[in-house]
Amino acid sequence: MFEFCESPETSDKSGCRTVLCIIGAASIIGTIYDYFFSKKYEQTALGKSTIMQCFTAFSIHTNIAGIFSTENVRKSGQIGPIHFMRLISLVWIVTGHVASTASVLMTNPLSAARIIEDWSTQILTNAYFAVDTFFFMSGLLVAFMWFKGYYSNKRMQMSPLTWIMFYVHRIVRLSPSYYLVIAFYTFVFRTFIKNMPNLLYHLPDSCEENWWTNFIYLNNYIDYANQCYLISWYLATDLQMYIFSPIILIPLAIKPLLGFIIAVLILLASTAANMATIYKYYFPPSDYALGAMDPRMKDLNKYTLLIYGAPWIRCQIYIIGMLTGYLLQTKKELHINRIVNIALWVISLALGALVVFSLKDWANGVLMSLSARAFYSALSKVAWGIALSYITISCFYGYGGPINEFMSWSIWIPFGRLTYSAYLIHYCVVYYFIGMSNVPFTFTNFSFLVVSFILPAIALTYFFAIFWSAVIEISTGKIETIFLGDARKGSQPVIQEIPNKIFAYGNHLSLQLPHLRPPPSHPPQRQQETIWDFGKSKKSLYKLLKRNEYKSYKREEKPVFTKISRWEKNTGNKPRAVHDISMNGAVHQFAPQYSRELASGIKSSRRRRKEPVDPMETPAVDDWM
Repeated sequence: MFEFCESPETSDKSGCRTVLCIIGAASIIGTIYDYFFSKKYEQTALGKSTIMQCFTAFSIHTNIAGIFSTENVRKSGQIGPIHFMRLISLVWIVTGHVASTASVLMTNPLSAARIIEDWSTQILTNAYFAVDTFFFMSGLLVAFMWFKGYYSNKRMQMSPLTWIMFYVHRIVRLSPSYYLVIAFYTFVFRTFIKNMPNLLYHLPDSCEENWWTNFIYLNNYIDYANQCYLISWYLATDLQMYIFSPIILIPLAIKPLLGFIIAVLILLASTAANMATIYKYYFPPSDYALGAMDPRMKDLNKYTLLIYGAPWIRCQIYIIGMLTGYLLQTKKELHINRIVNIALWVISLALGALVVFSLKDWANGVLMSLSARAFYSALSKVAWGIALSYITISCFYGYGGPINEFMSWSIWIPFGRLTYSAYLIHYCVVYYFIGMSNVPFTFTNFSFLVVSFILPAIALTYFFAIFWSAVIEISTGKIETIFLGDARKGSQPVIQEIPNKIFAYGNHLSLQLPHLRPPPSHPPQRQQETIWDFGKSKKSLYKLLKRNEYKSYKREEKPVFTKISRWEKNTGNKPRAVHDISMNGAVHQFAPQYSRELASGIKSSRRRRKEPVDPMETPAVDDWM
């Protein structure tokens, strides 16, 4: 009936379908084994074999259960609102793509375009800030997780192997799901597009020619006007910023002030480059294509290359996220005055509303001056990042009130975990949902758009994301852990034993001195006084042990501190605190939550570096968005 409906079989299509079939078969085998036989064979050679671990990694049953598990997720040190921020950002992106796609296929597109005359619909014209939120979260988590590893084991975190794994893990984490989406879209999905009633026209297919630019994450540079899979530019830009993140991470770790200065200088350079680009090319203030355009602008397509997908421009909010993550990881407590907190919340919300709603006149055809466009383009992302930064900081340190309670609600956790898969597949879902309609549709009002297209597209996106994540994303992540887990463990805290019963966990030291006898004046429960900061002064505990009843043990204590000094020299670490001391063979431990109160009267511990907070215990939280 239609000449372009024919889709001849090619070796590429056959190969793509073969790979998908293999993954499907592995999922079926893994699910059956995991559900019926894993408990029986888990302690056997078969159950512990690499091949069975790989099959179990594809268990749909276990992977879906992990997605929806919310047990033990609200612990101290977690960035509670992160999952809600992911959810609302993805919903915002899907809303924008549904609106832009549906408007092209409506019988009355001019009527549909008039909805932007309302203030409430400015969220459609400025949905681009959802992408900036993802950039902010990406920078936030990169710094948050890297400094967690750094403070656990500085020497290992700065080793060449750890830096190699810093990049390998990122690429291995992102690529399988991404590559398979590209293959599915190119060789399978486009077969359906050609037969959709509402898409009976030729769509440019750049994937068969330019797929390789996506595979090397350079599609935002090479032939950028003909990108394969339109939304994939984000992954390229994000990875490029991730590659250069050590330029800020390393100075922050070695000399925090120097790192902060470097971060600010890069931020200022990016802002200046943004303004200069707008002035030179007469670009619009935003990527919204229906706004008033400067007649002096020659090529709008260059906006994608020089502004929208350029990492040297988009790094503004990424850097703000990194500085925020550094603060959250290094500052255990932050005291904010109640009035100041309220004022900063108002300022943050006002900044967010200002950048979203201030383009209403421009979106409705009123041309902005060149200076106004340049300042908005250069400063709006900074303002948005500052707003997100304070909201995150306030919630993290317990000043978010009911807003934090709502944003940290455990119901958002599964949606947050599905973000990556949902982002990858939502483009296919939007096209399929709109294209398969058998009748043309007429726009009536915004509510019609929400009920008829936006909500169903969001629901379908997350529904399919469950299976894409369970079958591909989580499975490949587990496979990576099986084969590369040992290499990645180098950046994690390692329990090591030092002679004379000195145990180290990362930088934390546990002394066991069975030769000491607790004197009558110091019963065991009062040995809490022995929490000291060896990182600042090893003499602290030494002086305590010399006092009164402990003087006679001076000769025996010297070898202990010799061992400590040797351990510091060999590992490159300085233990920050003694957590327990054994008297007469009995270990007296101190719960972490009481450490601050117990050490409050000790002068040497007042200036010590705060213990790093625990990371969020959610799958792959350090990897994306």
